[in-house]
Formats: sequence, structure tokens, C-alpha cells
Amino acid sequence: MTDTLNAEDGTEVRELCFVVEGRFIADLARDRFNEGCWPDALRMLTDSFEGLTHEHAVAIVRGLADLSGTSADEKGIAYDELPADGPLALKMQARCERLYGEVFRFRDAHYKPYAVVRGWCEEDFEFARKADARRNMVGHWPSTPMGAYFGAARSLFYADNRNADLVVLVPYPSKKHPTVVLAAKCEMPPLWVTPLKGDPDEVLKALLERGARWDERGAHDLPRYVSDIGTAHEQGVEAEDEDARQEALAHAEAQARARAQEEKAASQERANSADDASRQAEREARRAEATKAASALITEYAERVAKATSSSELSELGVQFEQRFEALSRDADMACFDEADLKVRNELENRYEHALRQRVIEQAESHGGFFELSLRDEHGRDPKTGPAVLRVPLNPFLKWALKGFDFEAYGHEVPVWNNVCASGMKMMMDDPNHSDWMLGAGLSLRDTYSADDESLPARVMSAAYSKRSALVDEWTGCQFVPLAVAKGESWFSGEVVMPKPNEAVPPGSIAVVPTAGPEYQLAMQSACRPGSDGRPGLLVCNTGGRLAHLAIVGKELGCTVLMVPNATAKFRKGQTVFVNLKEGTLRGFL
Repeated sequence: MTDTLNAEDGTEVRELCFVVEGRFIADLARDRFNEGCWPDALRMLTDSFEGLTHEHAVAIVRGLADLSGTSADEKGIAYDELPADGPLALKMQARCERLYGEVFRFRDAHYKPYAVVRGWCEEDFEFARKADARRNMVGHWPSTPMGAYFGAARSLFYADNRNADLVVLVPYPSKKHPTVVLAAKCEMPPLWVTPLKGDPDEVLKALLERGARWDERGAHDLPRYVSDIGTAHEQGVEAEDEDARQEALAHAEAQARARAQEEKAASQERANSADDASRQAEREARRAEATKAASALITEYAERVAKATSSSELSELGVQFEQRFEALSRDADMACFDEADLKVRNELENRYEHALRQRVIEQAESHGGFFELSLRDEHGRDPKTGPAVLRVPLNPFLKWALKGFDFEAYGHEVPVWNNVCASGMKMMMDDPNHSDWMLGAGLSLRDTYSADDESLPARVMSAAYSKRSALVDEWTGCQFVPLAVAKGESWFSGEVVMPKPNEAVPPGSIAVVPTAGPEYQLAMQSACRPGSDGRPGLLVCNTGGRLAHLAIVGKELGCTVLMVPNATAKFRKGQTVFVNLKEGTLRGFL
């Protein structure tokens, strides 16, 4: 950001520029891979750079390639291949192994082991009596008096997801003393990673033999109440009666322990009940204190806003308010603070917009005045709700509607206007002139881009675009608004085509589309290539502004994009159109 001073009228001019660093985007994509989001990592790369293939993105994520340079360099961002045994490739290979090296495929799904069950106790016994683990168990589980799946059900008690996780009996270190492993469903590994194949018990045995270690769960830290899984497995084959006796004994102990815990909990509840009244009173006091402090903060802010003399001072007050409000919310009970929070923030936004609105109106009264923007439909009917006419500040509207035109070249004075609002109040890098005339017309910035077509902001924006088209004709004599212009090109001639989204068109043609969105980028690029006569074509859209997708991309790629209201209705397929940018004329309308 650089600030300069205009020598002619003393106004402050701010210039903002930024560059995209290739290495930063590549590192960001690799970070997403390390977080387990490999599809997002590839999509980030292919969406960020035109011409970057899926294979290139995979190589970057795997550390076999990298991006260098910046968008400001003469040759732009470069794709550099790296050695397979280089430090970055080895680093990403190790991370890939850590994330996906233990993933195996079973029943048309992918699983990853996460825990080992070392022992059982009375809690899992009660769970297993009611649970059905037959769909979860994998491996050769022993037969017991309670059923062949009873041991799997006891182990399932310690799973993260008892409905979907696998309980695998792994013959490690031996069949008589196996290991119970819990495995959870996981996302499909990257396309360049092959999941482990084979029966889950054999796959997990091989991992354990290689030294794999996972979280330990179960009752292994309570030896008095543990039934060792290996011993239970052996006894399930050799001594079923003894198992049944031990299970019954554990059940009796569990009942006695449960009764003792219930008595202890009841005693604790009686002890805590005496404090409930005082705690409730304390919460009420905090609620009252928070509401009082919020009210005082609103009053103070309103007084300071009324005395502010510039929008920068108002912005600084907003920052101070947020800091103080955050500290206030930390000291208060947040469960009781939501109502005060909403009240303060709404009041803050309303007062801030009111102060800016007053400044817009005061400046409009001395510079340009106002005009009436009709909100009636094409048949002259009044809207069902809201006003039929809106009083709008003229000069900020003109600067927004005719941004980029040389008024003096067409014999008009440049509208005088010092922006009241800062850029970015509605969305990133938005036009402050737009914010100024919206506020001056009495609208709230928070509702500018309402999704409801019948809402007042939506009807105002529709009327504003129609008025902008009329102003283009009135002020410049043009029948179009140039959003992007190819360097060195001043006239175009070609046949009209009406492409569908993501459809290419013949080079040198005039592509007419509804919007300037990304779905028509392919049509723009193909139309702007030289045709059979060696001349490039262009793209015409019904709606779009300087920040539209094709306006920004068109400037970068050297394409020409024009906005002509209702172009899809005015042109017909196959019609010949001639455009002269210097004279501002477009011939070929029906």
C-alpha cells in the first residue's frame, strides 16, 4: 500500500498491488495434503493456475516438482521438476507413509487401525450382553458359553464408532495369545498410493511384526478386574465351564460396584444441591453486569461517533470497540452474554452506517445533488412492497456506473466526489462509490447482496444496472461497457454464437453469454483467438462489472469482454456484428 498526494487538489490517493508467489501456493497445497485433504490439495493447484494439469499437481504434492517465481515476474510462475531422492520428495514420501501406510481395503471400504484392546473388565461385560458385534468382528474368534462373538462385543466397547469400526482378532504374537485391533473407516488414499491387500487379520499381523504401534485401550491398567484377552482366548477352547463361572463372578462384582457408585453419586448430588441457589444468583448478577456494561459501551460509542469528523476516525473507533467488547465478553458469562452481544453489534453497525450516511448526504447536497431511481417494472407498475422511487446521490452513482471512462474526452466534467466509505465494507475490494450511493439512498450495506429477488436491495441493484446502461449511452455515446480490452485492438467483426457453459466456440466469433462468470471462460478464450481472417473475436455478456470473473481473467489473458444489457435478447445466432471501440459504436442489433 502506498499513499501519495495529488498536487492539484490535495486529495490523498492510495495504490494497492499484490503478487502471487508460486512457492507459497505449492507449500499451501502440501499443507492441505498433510492435513489429510489430498483432493483439496490437488484442486487448489489446478484451480489456481491455468494450464496446470492433474499430473503436475500430483508431482507438486509428492515433492517431485515445485513452483518458483511470482506473478509479477516477466515469465510468470514456473513449474520446476525435482529429483525423486531429493529432500522434499523424501519428506513428502514419509508424510504419505505416516498418513496412508497402514490403510487396508476390506468389504469395498478403506480402514485404518488406531487402537489395541489389552484387557476387559465389568463395564464392557454389561455392554457385551446387549450388543451384537457379528457385523464388526473379523478373524477366528473362539467359542464361549456366551457365544462366539461375545469377546468381539467386549472389545467393541472401546471403539470410537461402535456401529462402523472393525474388531480384528490378530494372531500375534501367537494364536493362543492374539491381539485385538480396532480399525476405523477412512477416506480413500491418494490415487498414487496402493492400499494394503489381504485379510485384515493377516494385514495387521504383518504391521505388528514390522513394529507398528497404536493407542492402547481396555482395562489393562486395572489388573484386579481384568480378564486377559490371550488367556480368555485359550480358556475359551479348553475350559468353557471355568469361563462361565468367572463371567458370572465378574457380573456379581459389577452389580455390587454399580450400587456403591450410585450411592456415592446420590451423596454427592445432595452435597452439591446446597450450592445451586448461590450459583444461580451469581449467574444472574453476571448477566445483569454484562447487560449494564454493554449498554454503557453503546452510549459511549454513540457519543464518540457523533463527534468523529472522518471515516478513518470512525473505523478506528470500530477497532477500539471490538477490542473492548472482546475483553468485556471474556469477563462475563458467555452463556448469558449472547443477547447483549447481538444488541451491541447491531447498534454499533446501525450508528456507524448512520454517521456515514449523513456525510454522504451532506456532500451530495453540495456536489451533484440527487436523482430519482425508478423501481417500477418494465410495464411501469409499482412494486408490491417498498417505495416506487428512490432518491440517490448523483455523483457517486455516476462514478460507479461510468468507472473507467474518460469523461473529458466526451465533453463532460468528471463528477466531483470524495469517498466517504472505505473499500471492502461489503466484500473484498468492492467499489467505495457503490457503498456511498447505497448509503445515501437509505439502504443498509449488510443487505446489499440479498438472495431474495423481491427484496428492496435486489430491486434497487436491478434498477441501478438498467440506469447504468442508460447512462453509458447518455454520457459516452457507447452501446456497451468494456470490462476488458485486448491490447492494440480497436475494432472487431464476426458472427454471433450462443455458447453453453464450458463450451468452446469458433475462433474470431462474437460469443454472447448471460453472465461474466467462470462457466464461460472457455468461450471467451476460444472466441478471442484469431479467426480465418486473422482477426480476434470477443465476448459479450448481459451483466457483469469490473470485478467479474471474466473481467479480471480477460485482462490477464489479453481478451476483450463487453457488457451489453440484454445482449442475449438483442442478438441472434449467425448475425454479423461490427464493434468500434474508439468510436464507441456497435452495429448489428435487431
